[in-house]
Amino acid sequence: GCYIIDLPNQDPRDLARSAKVAASSAAPNEVYKIATLLPTHKLDHDRAVMFHWKGGRLDNVALHLGSELSGPIEIPVEVCAAAGLGDFENGRPVAKSSVSVPGGTSGWVVVNIQRELPEGYYFVWLPKTAGIFWTLFSQQVTDTSRAYRSPGGKWTTMPQTYAFRLSPGDQPGIKLATETDQSQRLFAPENVIDGFARAIRGIPHSWRPDPQQPLPQWVELHFERPVKFNTVHISFQSKLMRADDFDIQVGQDGGWTTVLEVRDNFDRRRVLTFPTVTADRLRIVIRRAQPDMGICEIRVYDENDG
Repeated sequence: GCYIIDLPNQDPRDLARSAKVAASSAAPNEVYKIATLLPTHKLDHDRAVMFHWKGGRLDNVALHLGSELSGPIEIPVEVCAAAGLGDFENGRPVAKSSVSVPGGTSGWVVVNIQRELPEGYYFVWLPKTAGIFWTLFSQQVTDTSRAYRSPGGKWTTMPQTYAFRLSPGDQPGIKLATETDQSQRLFAPENVIDGFARAIRGIPHSWRPDPQQPLPQWVELHFERPVKFNTVHISFQSKLMRADDFDIQVGQDGGWTTVLEVRDNFDRRRVLTFPTVTADRLRIVIRRAQPDMGICEIRVYDENDG
């Protein structure tokens, strides 16, 4: 399950790589315009998120924070002007405020800014605070960067974006790694065999069923000829964007046979085994899932072949 940067799956034993892929439906590109939320990072370092401000009065910034503490805490917040996107080292303070985080909760909290700011890049940073965590968006957001500060005082930039909202302003949108032709389907079934098991620089690399269609939904691999296999690897978009209940089915005698039922799944990646079958089709049937569920990768193996 370890990701080697920019190296796609090239395993010659993976039977899925040469299959044709189809699905019951696919999500339209439009569902990717708004960022969903992912897991959290503890404030075990100073942490910051940078954004582009259009200029004018910035009333407030909302941050998606959570607390493991029993009671509320007031955290100082500083807004700094940056020389350019990703430049946290040369930040110039332009506003100071604070935010109150209730104990034992997770959600949006508002930092009052109330400042006229010229157009440019700015970042909001929070100091190291035990018991507090900051949620990430699921994809890189347009014109943003994030960073943490080491004890030595150096900022280190990282991919993805800490969750924030500006007021006034639109909901943060998604930045694609390349200019995407609108005819390109971001959630095409074929993505499950494109070699990547996760989103890369904002591109989902996943199949996602149409959210307007009811479950069950399915994605299917069609092999050139009947093949033997007994192991299937499934990597979901994230742990929070997983299928809870799903079946593995194989095409035999003109119909479908369920070889494995998975219920109450809590993992992003599953390696599933079952008695060896010979079939020319494999189907993953999604019966219950988390919002925005996506499958990034399916691999198929005959673990008795060597």
